[in-house]
Amino acid sequence: VFSNGKSAPVSASISGDWESISITELEGSKEMEVDAKIAVHFYELSMDGTPVILVDSENMICTIGGQDFFADLRKNLEGAI
Repeated sequence: VFSNGKSAPVSASISGDWESISITELEGSKEMEVDAKIAVHFYELSMDGTPVILVDSENMICTIGGQDFFADLRKNLEGAI
């Protein structure tokens, strides 16, 4: 991936629960196809070591480009408990 005209490393972390998975039959010298469906609870995308997207549904965090879109929601829920 390129950032400001220079190449930069990209990494992604995903965790969740398997919803379904299907695998085609294994045949010699052929590619195997896997279809998977995951209920994602945590997703983080980083570029050049800097988090760009962070979604953590269990902790109600949604940060994109440094802006936490759920900060007010968490604050309001803390006051309600």
